[in-house]
Amino acid sequence: GVLLQLEALAQTDKRSISLDDVKQALNRVRVTVTPSLREIALATARRLDVSLTDMRSATRRQAVVCARGVAMHLARSLTGLSLTQIGSFFGGRDHTTVLHAVRKIAADRAKNPECNHELHVLEQTLKG
Repeated sequence: GVLLQLEALAQTDKRSISLDDVKQALNRVRVTVTPSLREIALATARRLDVSLTDMRSATRRQAVVCARGVAMHLARSLTGLSLTQIGSFFGGRDHTTVLHAVRKIAADRAKNPECNHELHVLEQTLKG
């Protein structure tokens, strides 16, 4: 898109493209990066002080269950992946398990400002 804009500018103004033209064109474009499931899980594990291995395992320790749910919620909101794909990454969990986690974290976020803040920090970290 940026290249087409620059080409059109050069043709309409009948001049060469300058470095300033390129900078202005790039500044108008917002680049979005979609984090991978692994990046989401690692960032969540670091932030909530659990291991990635535990998050992908069958453990039911409360801290791990919470971190896993947060990572699933973030994966659902930041990626275009299906519930099945997310569940598969997190130890082969069923899509309904992922859906339950996503809904639970969304409800917790709405009720708890501290939870909302933690999720916001993680989202900003992952978006770059």
